[in-house]
Amino acid sequence: MDARSASQPDTAATVSILIRPNRSLSRCGLLTLFGGFAVVTVAITMGFAAMGAQLVLPFAGLELAVVGGVFYWIDRHANDFEEVVIGRDRVYLIRRHGRMWTQYEFQPYWTRAQLSPGPAVCYPSRLRGSSE
Repeated sequence: MDARSASQPDTAATVSILIRPNRSLSRCGLLTLFGGFAVVTVAITMGFAAMGAQLVLPFAGLELAVVGGVFYWIDRHANDFEEVVIGRDRVYLIRRHGRMWTQYEFQPYWTRAQLSPGPAVCYPSRLRGSSE
């Protein structure tokens, strides 16, 4: 289901704010990085196996499976975003997380936005919206 198919306010009086995480590595770059990692791992593993340490092979396979799973998760969430659409009669929060879309609708007169600081210096602030 596409969250944008729901009724939205008139575009003449609409402000839209798109919030995305910083993703500097493309899918092609991610596959190239994983391919390079796999080639180096297989070359080192084959060297050890040629010297008689065949027990290294299953651990190298497990390592490649775990790294491949992490890279798959990174690629799956590469297009996540949150969009705040402020219209004359409604405020929408549209969120994409993985393959799931959610949309929240608020009355603009009852909507409150609160910016709270992160728990530490390296964590970003959080913007929370609520309707009371």
